[in-house]
Amino acid sequence: MFCTKALSFLFSLSAFASAKTGDPGFCQPGYQLAWVTFDFNKNWTPINAGDYVTDIGFGFTITARPSEDGVTGGGPRIYDSNAVGGLDPDLEVKLGNLLIVQQADSEEPNDNRKGGSIVFHFEEATDIYSVQLVDTEETTRVITFSEAGRVSEEAETVPDGGVQDFLVNKKGIDKMKIKFTASGAIGNLKMCIPECKN
Repeated sequence: MFCTKALSFLFSLSAFASAKTGDPGFCQPGYQLAWVTFDFNKNWTPINAGDYVTDIGFGFTITARPSEDGVTGGGPRIYDSNAVGGLDPDLEVKLGNLLIVQQADSEEPNDNRKGGSIVFHFEEATDIYSVQLVDTEETTRVITFSEAGRVSEEAETVPDGGVQDFLVNKKGIDKMKIKFTASGAIGNLKMCIPECKN
C-alpha cells in the first residue's frame, strides 16, 4: 500500500486530528490518518468535472450502480461543487470535486434522482474513520464489509446542500458501500494509510 509521501491530495491529519476528526489515536502504530478527496490522482494529475473515475491510485477502486436509471459511461462521475450553474445547485457546496452516481438522461454531471450505490473496493483491509456525505435529503446507508461481517448503518438526512461527516469508525474494511435512496454525493474519506519510512 502507498505511504503519505506518495500522495497528492491526502493531507496528513496528525497535527490537527482532534480538530478535524476528534480521534487522533484512531490509526494503529505505523499508520497515519489521512483525508482523501477527489480533486487529484496520486500523480498530481487533476481530476476534472465530468470525468468518470474507477481507480485514482490510492489503494482502492470505485464502482457505481444506479437504483433505476443507467449510469452513462459505466462508472461513478465527478461533480464540481465549486462551479455555479450546474444541473444540481444543491451540490454547489464549495468543497471541490464530489463523487456521484450519474443520471443516465444527462450528458452533463448530475446525480441520479433515484439514488444508487457507490462502492469502494480496498486492495488491503483498511481502517476507515469517516465519509463525507453531501445533500443526502433521504435515507442513505453506509455498509461496510470485513472479516467480522457486514454492518449497515443509516446516516442522518440533511437539508438541500447539507454536508455531514458520517463516523464509520471501523477497522479492517475490505469494501464499503454508500447506498443513496435519492440524490446525493461523497466529498471525501478519512482513512488510515502507512507512514513512509525515511
